[in-house]
Amino acid sequence: MTKYYKLSLSPTPAGVMDSSGTNVLGKSSFKGGNVELVWELADTHIANQFYNITEAAIADEYRWLHWNLYDANQSVNMQLLINTLNTDIDTQGADPLLKLSITDSMKEMNDKLNEVHFIFEKQLLEITSNPDIDHTFTEESNPAVEILERLNKTVHEIEANLSRFFAVEKLHEKQYFLVTRHFSPNAEVQYMDLTDDDYAQFQAQYYTGDLFLDFFTIGKDLSHAYSTKDLELIKRGEVKPQTLITGSACIGLLSDQFQVFDPEVETDLYRKIGQWCDISEVSKYGIDYTEPKHAIGRAKLGTLQNETFETIITKLEACPYVCDIAVWEE
Repeated sequence: MTKYYKLSLSPTPAGVMDSSGTNVLGKSSFKGGNVELVWELADTHIANQFYNITEAAIADEYRWLHWNLYDANQSVNMQLLINTLNTDIDTQGADPLLKLSITDSMKEMNDKLNEVHFIFEKQLLEITSNPDIDHTFTEESNPAVEILERLNKTVHEIEANLSRFFAVEKLHEKQYFLVTRHFSPNAEVQYMDLTDDDYAQFQAQYYTGDLFLDFFTIGKDLSHAYSTKDLELIKRGEVKPQTLITGSACIGLLSDQFQVFDPEVETDLYRKIGQWCDISEVSKYGIDYTEPKHAIGRAKLGTLQNETFETIITKLEACPYVCDIAVWEE
């Protein structure tokens, strides 16, 4: 028997929408879509447990989906992204020196973004760990959470567009990143800790169109700290590796990586991160970058079916709203 995972997409939104932050579907908001994307799931420990978790969520009386679509095609809109971020920084009462300027250097932007991300992370953790606040299983508005999730999304979209804006890398035609966090009370009891063997399945090249297990921890892992040169995060002891198999998935789309995997790219990236860790002396702060939990990237869950880069981009741009999830065997 082969297992499959399907996303349904619609040209019209469902549930509670926040295009600058996190979109939320409650059980009554799931509906059929106009187009579908399908992945054949791998026969691995991680993919099989992901299937079980997703199946449990779909069958549960209570079911939610939080999803985000990150757009890295917005270098021409950098000022608008900066304005959104700065408005939320003001609203949160954060240090005004953290606000970005279109005239900042790339390093200045990275440094500010790293600090904003850290502040967002700490505040969101305070809310999510407060037993008196139940914000997860609802479609109702929660401004305190929404602004923090919007800050997070805006930070990541600016980060994704920095290379284009400063023209230090090849400007790819299209680049998107879609995250789905699908959960329910019954599904959550099936979450499992990742093992060393699971970490061995991680890969850095996940903009292939295939389905990957998404990061389910508030914060940055070591490879994200490296990519944003966030040594301050390491000094603070705030590196957060991925630890769980959940119902969260992600799909990265980048033209020159679509349906491509190059082992030499993996080897080269591990070498670069190792060099950065050695030069930065991360061991002083309790980081052993060779530990399995610091594996780069994400674990592959499944292989995209019957799509080219052009067809999946066309579907996503015509129907940019996630409206349902399904799994099955045949």
